Amino acid sequence: MSNTNAVSVYEKDIFISYSSMDSSLVLDFVNNLERSGISYFLDKIDIGWGQEIIERVSDGIERSRYVVLFVSEKSIESNWVKKEVHLAMQKEIESGSNVILPILGCGPEAYFERFPFMKTKKYLEIKDGESMVQELVNVLRGTSSRNYVFNHYRHYHGPVWIRLFSEKEHSGSVHGIKIRWGPWYRECDVTLFFDKPVFLTHSKGNDGESLPIILDADSAVYASIGQGVPNSSDCVNINRFWVAGLSRVKTWIAKTFLWP
Repeated sequence: MSNTNAVSVYEKDIFISYSSMDSSLVLDFVNNLERSGISYFLDKIDIGWGQEIIERVSDGIERSRYVVLFVSEKSIESNWVKKEVHLAMQKEIESGSNVILPILGCGPEAYFERFPFMKTKKYLEIKDGESMVQELVNVLRGTSSRNYVFNHYRHYHGPVWIRLFSEKEHSGSVHGIKIRWGPWYRECDVTLFFDKPVFLTHSKGNDGESLPIILDADSAVYASIGQGVPNSSDCVNINRFWVAGLSRVKTWIAKTFLWP
């Protein structure tokens, strides 16, 4: 178990970098992402008619936690994939964190010849979509902790979420979650799992603030946050019945009659 984790917020979990010639492979991967509640940026969906492609790609990489790079004989010849890799590498250098997650579908020699700076990165060999997504879930969990601190972007307003996994030995158990967001307080008891996420959904108003969200769990969990509507049906809506301050009376009333 670790100390308090300060967690960055991203609009998407992953940006998918690939060659259009590998669309059938990527589609299988995306279908499994849908079932796992993982959010993603995909050019065919997230770049609209008439929009500037390079601007949307750059923005998509910046707003995504990871870039999943599908490496194939087709993609290593793609100038667009090359641009996306360079943008992702720039983000790695600036942030000091791991960004690119390579999935290899061709010989490593050709891959390293095209991207020699990737030789120090561990890659995943292409498998079926379900197996690759499970590997991604393992990465997204991060480090478990009982305490987290989050911040949403100051100027964002709209739906937001907290994604939770349990530790493996506590999968299927009920976890008590306490959340403080500025002056507001909320509790909930939720059944969590190790192999699939549960989302606590709520919303951020158009207040121009970036108040810290402090999450405390009764046992260690894996937590991350994001913006928009979760790509999952395993959601618990906590948008209502927040208590102002830490009044014992108000908290008791809410816990007894209002909170799930």
